[in-house]
Amino acid sequence: VACGDAFTVAIGAEGEVYSWGKGARGRLGRRDEDAGLPRPVQLDETHPYTVTSVSCCHGNTLLAVRPVTDEPVPP
Repeated sequence: VACGDAFTVAIGAEGEVYSWGKGARGRLGRRDEDAGLPRPVQLDETHPYTVTSVSCCHGNTLLAVRPVTDEPVPP
């Protein structure tokens, strides 16, 4: 879970991403840039990647990702 200025982004157990709060300037990662969300809503546009971590600051969100593959991930 990461928090910015009036918004939050979280990663689920399977790498899915949820965002909510103030949506100004696209900070929630959605096309409807200025729409705010009062509750967590899953982002649909992370495929073909799995999100591994999230970081937020004042008005920005950064997602670290890895490609989705059928190959096992080395330890």
